[in-house]
Amino acid sequence: MNRSTITSAVTAILIAGAGISVDNILNTNSQTHQVVDATTQQEFLNKAIPAATKASSKYGTYTSVMLAQAILESNWGNSQLAQEPNNNLFGIKGSYQGNSVSFSTSEFSDDNGYYTVDANFRKYPTYHESFDDNGNLLRNGLNGYYSDTWIENAQSSSDATNGLQGKYATAPDYAQSLNKIISQYDLTKYDPKITGVNERKVIQKTCSVTSAPVESSVGKLVKTLHRGDVVDVTKYIAYGNGVKYALTNYGWIDAIAIVPIVSQAPVARMSDASVVNKIVKINYIPKYGIAVWQKPAHHVVGKYLAHGTSWRVDRQISINNHLWYRVGTNQWIDSQYTIVTYDSKKVAESKTQAPASPVSSAGRQEVAIRGIVTVSCGNYQKLAVVDAPAGKLTGKKLANNTRWRFFKIAKADGHFWYNLGGNQWVIADYVYEK
Repeated sequence: MNRSTITSAVTAILIAGAGISVDNILNTNSQTHQVVDATTQQEFLNKAIPAATKASSKYGTYTSVMLAQAILESNWGNSQLAQEPNNNLFGIKGSYQGNSVSFSTSEFSDDNGYYTVDANFRKYPTYHESFDDNGNLLRNGLNGYYSDTWIENAQSSSDATNGLQGKYATAPDYAQSLNKIISQYDLTKYDPKITGVNERKVIQKTCSVTSAPVESSVGKLVKTLHRGDVVDVTKYIAYGNGVKYALTNYGWIDAIAIVPIVSQAPVARMSDASVVNKIVKINYIPKYGIAVWQKPAHHVVGKYLAHGTSWRVDRQISINNHLWYRVGTNQWIDSQYTIVTYDSKKVAESKTQAPASPVSSAGRQEVAIRGIVTVSCGNYQKLAVVDAPAGKLTGKKLANNTRWRFFKIAKADGHFWYNLGGNQWVIADYVYEK
């Protein structure tokens, strides 16, 4: 493919020094680009947006700028270099994991003017690798050569395109061309949302602090924060793929590592806590957990309860109309991140309202009623089966979250019991009806 290139000798030297070469595919006459219909444009965006978002969130750049670069330099993915099996959207020379493709291209030097040479260009498996390579160039090329394009330095996408002018490309209207594409196709809607805040949060999992809003594998490590550390947050940068960075008083961290902290809460009097008998399930974020506090809203102890796990609650207290649960001695959790799966008080109330069909058995009162119960005894425990209400162990145990049909309900030794058939009974404290 014949491709016109505008490249200054200085730019060529700088790029080569970075170990990566960019062939600028802007034609000397920008009006010669092929007109691309809307269907093809949308097909290109469907492939490019996820790749651009992933790369920009990894390297801390504007997604709209990377998309505009790819559109301009590959003519919406229609250039021969950009098409399968090459997938090179940015004209980066060299090889990628040993794979390259050769094209004739125009070069420029002050001594010889324009001349044609055969050059090898990187050949990528997909768009993702092409965008990743470009993101790596913008973030890591030539010791901050493109630092004006970084999300923490550029206040807008137009600031970032100005940071490319005269560096990434020498065409005098390069930034203007990118801005026109960004505006015409509303590409800023794919940019991260930047929000200024003034918050105090607590670290819920060990995390790296970096000097920039980038993946920890990309950024310079400043320090490591651990569970229970308190940080002040002043800014969030949230990308469309769910990646979110927080600027703290120590540097940038992954925002998923922090949870809210309640400030200026009154010290609770434990004597005011009510005695309860509940089972709660942690309802937070998969693969993460909620903080355990020594006292409600005071001092995180460094322990975390994982999402989806179940825990017994023996005390509860309300502070400023906010409910806290005790799951152990000096171990409290915020009720807003839980779901109550069992409450002995409600079970007792429901039993008093059950149909009165008393059956006498060895001096105890039984109610003939059918239904299904689910075991809720914690992920690391099993529920014992006894031979009668408050009777002897049978040796059988029921796993957490398993469901069983019951045929009777009885009350003995101050507790309600479910009959699962024959001489098989379980205490109601660790099951709930559905």
